[in-house]
Amino acid sequence: MAPTGGKPVGAIFTLAQALALRVVAMHVNMNEIFNGLTRRIEEQ
Repeated sequence: MAPTGGKPVGAIFTLAQALALRVVAMHVNMNEIFNGLTRRIEEQ
């Protein structure tokens, strides 16, 4: 479905998808950092 001039639904959907991917990537990043810290604490 191509977006019409009045309602750029495609652009909004693409933007929302990019935002969702960024949020997921941030969560994965935070999980890896947290896991790394937990491992470091357990080693001491």
